Amino acid sequence: MSTSSSTPIYTELKVNLNKPLHEHREYRFFTLQNQLEVLLIHDPDPTHIKSTASLDVNVGSFSDPPHLEGLAHFCEHLLFMGTKMFPNENDYLKFLSNHSGSSNAYTATEHTNYYFSIDSNYLLEALVRFSRFFIDPLFLKTCQDREIIAINNENNKNLQNEHRRFNQIFKFLIDPIHPYSKFTTGNLDTLKHDPESKNIDIRNELINWYNNHYSSNIMKLTILSNLKINDIKSEIFHIFNQIQNKNLNLSQIQSYNNILIKPINPQSNWITYKSIKEIKSLKLVFPINLSKVDYYSYNPFKTISHLIGDETDGTLLKYLKFNKNWSTNLMTSFQLVSENNFLFITEILLTKSSFKNNEIISEILLNFFQYIKMLSSLNEHQLRRINNEIDQISKINFRFKENSSNDNNTVSKLSNDLHLNEFSRDHLLDHDYKFTTKFNFHKINHFLKLLNPDNLLIFQGNNEFEGLQLPLKEKIYGSQYAKQSINPALLENLKNCLPNPNFHLPAPNPLIPQNFDILNQRHDISHMMKRQPLLLRQSDYYNIWFKPDDFFGQPKGNIYLNFKTPIANSSPINQTLTAIFLELFLLKFNDMIYFAKLASIGLVMSRNTTGFNIIIQGFNDKILSFCKSLLSDLADFHNDTEIINSQKFHIVKEQIIKSYMNSEFKEPYRQTLKYFKNIIHDQSWTSDQKLYYLFNETIDENSTLQQKEFINLESFKVFSKQLYDQLFIDVLVHGNFKDSIDSPIADQIEKIIYSSFVNNLSSQNLDIAKLYLNQITNSYRSYLLPKGKSYSHKVVFKKNETPNSAIDYFIQIGDLKHINNARKLMMLYLLDEFIHEPAFNQLRTKEQLGYIVFAKPRMVHLTVGYKIIVQSHRSSKYLQSRINNFFNNFMKDYIHNLTDKEFEVKKNSLRIKLKSSVSQPVNFRNLNSEFYFYASKILSNFYNFDLVFKQLFLLGFEDNGYEITKQDIINFYDEYFLNSKSSAKLILHLVSSNKKTEDQKIKDLQINDGDYDEITDINDAKSQMVLTKSPIPLKPLQNYYKL
Repeated sequence: MSTSSSTPIYTELKVNLNKPLHEHREYRFFTLQNQLEVLLIHDPDPTHIKSTASLDVNVGSFSDPPHLEGLAHFCEHLLFMGTKMFPNENDYLKFLSNHSGSSNAYTATEHTNYYFSIDSNYLLEALVRFSRFFIDPLFLKTCQDREIIAINNENNKNLQNEHRRFNQIFKFLIDPIHPYSKFTTGNLDTLKHDPESKNIDIRNELINWYNNHYSSNIMKLTILSNLKINDIKSEIFHIFNQIQNKNLNLSQIQSYNNILIKPINPQSNWITYKSIKEIKSLKLVFPINLSKVDYYSYNPFKTISHLIGDETDGTLLKYLKFNKNWSTNLMTSFQLVSENNFLFITEILLTKSSFKNNEIISEILLNFFQYIKMLSSLNEHQLRRINNEIDQISKINFRFKENSSNDNNTVSKLSNDLHLNEFSRDHLLDHDYKFTTKFNFHKINHFLKLLNPDNLLIFQGNNEFEGLQLPLKEKIYGSQYAKQSINPALLENLKNCLPNPNFHLPAPNPLIPQNFDILNQRHDISHMMKRQPLLLRQSDYYNIWFKPDDFFGQPKGNIYLNFKTPIANSSPINQTLTAIFLELFLLKFNDMIYFAKLASIGLVMSRNTTGFNIIIQGFNDKILSFCKSLLSDLADFHNDTEIINSQKFHIVKEQIIKSYMNSEFKEPYRQTLKYFKNIIHDQSWTSDQKLYYLFNETIDENSTLQQKEFINLESFKVFSKQLYDQLFIDVLVHGNFKDSIDSPIADQIEKIIYSSFVNNLSSQNLDIAKLYLNQITNSYRSYLLPKGKSYSHKVVFKKNETPNSAIDYFIQIGDLKHINNARKLMMLYLLDEFIHEPAFNQLRTKEQLGYIVFAKPRMVHLTVGYKIIVQSHRSSKYLQSRINNFFNNFMKDYIHNLTDKEFEVKKNSLRIKLKSSVSQPVNFRNLNSEFYFYASKILSNFYNFDLVFKQLFLLGFEDNGYEITKQDIINFYDEYFLNSKSSAKLILHLVSSNKKTEDQKIKDLQINDGDYDEITDINDAKSQMVLTKSPIPLKPLQNYYKL
């Protein structure tokens, strides 16, 4: 305890913290005089040069007044807008932006969490600003309406969100006495129109609510920094001891904790609702009464959830998916709502044919309860075997847990977890892991008894339900639904179901790792920065790159295989066939993939710009045998008649069609990239273009509807046999494998590739592969917009009735040859330091164009440029006019009048960002960040492993004569952003089909948005553009032969 007059009084809690094996951070726990608990974390890593902080208040939207839904969320928004000490509404965000920082916040049901990051040299100054939000916020009246609009825009962003729509229907069905039934986001109605109609002053209500709910004794603070704790703790304690302790009683604030969630009408237990997306969903929801103490002590959910979600032989999903072909997936989840209230949810995704058949749905429900009956019949020894397996894996995962690449997420979670009193501080880091809970056979059986038909709510979701079938409408999201009772005869069948002989306990997992030996000597950070992947094997058919781990000391490995095969991307038909090929193969390898996932061996197979790639990650003890089995099956997959049959093919084809159709229902700003690629990149097609070949309907001369099927089982069989005819494989082996030029891992991978793929090629195809090697390895390019040209392209949604439109405003700088000398790319990055914060402040905060506003450099494929994306209820044409004004007036004045001090501040901010980036060799935070960095450079075909060092060089880390100057930035901005003769722009307009916003958009049509060539025919527009060269290695690959 400290009692000096210059240092606030505090107590330090001695904690024997359970840590992962290689956790090097120091954790110290303090309680201040005002009862604020503080966790200070010191990271001694010399490359960790930024600090992060989070403060969590144990109050959230469950504490909204009944007449002001969304007030807690409104408080989170307006809290940032000025304090008595720093009254400027943008002071905090501007200070962070000037010093490589960022911030965010969220409002949950029982928590409100605020966090930020910053250059460690400015941590204490940032903490002063941050702390004042909880000491003397102004809640500026001038910002009040703007932030209500921001909240309304945020809510509009979520109107098409399936999860929120389902949740709100469920909330509407439960007893309103529990706050879970509330609408928590808030909108114009709940925060403005309704209060004004009742003469309620929303600002006064907010201030009163804040005064009654924000107190230091229900706050937790976490700070992570490279600064030593003893050097900063006194100042931190002085700063945060000024927050007032109102001695709030949490049990009074959370008085709802003794209320159980239950439906208003238990007889209305089968709900049908209309989804937005093309889904066929059957959700089984069980309200569960379980205390938090039991949850954190025993957690029966994890064991049962594990068993219900299992995908191997003898399980529910294996039966529904493979035996019956009724389901495509099954997911389980459990949600902590409040003390004593949990929801256990099983969602079964159905095939189109099974969803339309009521008898099959009844059979699926019966299968579910038959499976529960089988689980209930297991004896203690059997359940303990499953539990021990889960515990064993969770112990391994925690023991070798690495630090997250996202420090914001780390401090945000820790400040939230500090509120949990169900376990000691010793378990702060491992309480999420199953091994920390006790096995209790009786608790598990009690939980299984609660999964009974009398405690069941069924939600059946589909976008094809007609309005007459769904007479009810939820008021917030407008979801249509209907309520009915489960048929009494069906309910009786479910209660008295007989055992199903197809169901039995899953087999033991053969892939749980046993050997955790570290194979290489660990070195310091300076050694790691010098090491780059080594090219161990090179042939006409493959390259094998190798980067051993000699720094992190993890018994883990990563294998990346990039299958370069031109046929995969040569047409929209072939891209779809490739997607079907990968999905079908995942079905074949299903059991082994699931065992691998449980044993923390991850597998990703996905189509990319050159063909498709495979990423395998996990404990290296079993990873090679898994890789060998996978590649062996993959090589011969085209001959597999068990999987490649009519029924499986059409189920997978149906899934692909759903994914293409559902892509339109993503939020508009999330869809801009696919349309951008469609114009800028070679061999890139949108989902609509691919759907054309899945539903190509035409009218013949007799006015008869004809459908030509381009993609069928026979065309797929032909395609799958040709997929490897022209093939080159780039391989990266990374991690805990023996560091040697004669590495045995390289020999093993080479043998696998040779035996699986090269040996299976005919001599003719081997010659073809050699002949077209250059075409295979350099198969993607991008288009360059002509200088002095500005294009616009408009996409009107066909079915998506979101109230929002979006704009993607892109200024092209050039192709990725600029990366090779790094200078222009660095000028773009540096210019972004000046643009991104003013863009957010001007376009979002001040003009309230929309909730989604961001500005940043864009590098996609071979294209480099700068983008601003805005999603808004305003028309995209109006958005374009405001972005034009921002660049041509606001930013022009700012850039042209930069002071030397402002320039140096921003340049230093970028230095810190580059030095602290976890995706760069100077600061890899964990094994994964290193792996993905090198894999991306191999995929790019540039192999520019040392790019970041060139970038830092240009920012003046030494007197090199090449440092970027202020005048360079001014000239760069003028040339690419302002000069109509040299700038090149592409503006994408994604326009909503929602009629409610039509009036506003008609008004916006009168706006002059500048002179642009409208693209109506994409192929015609591309004919005016020049293709970039294909990417080639920056230096001969022979340079990578030696260490």
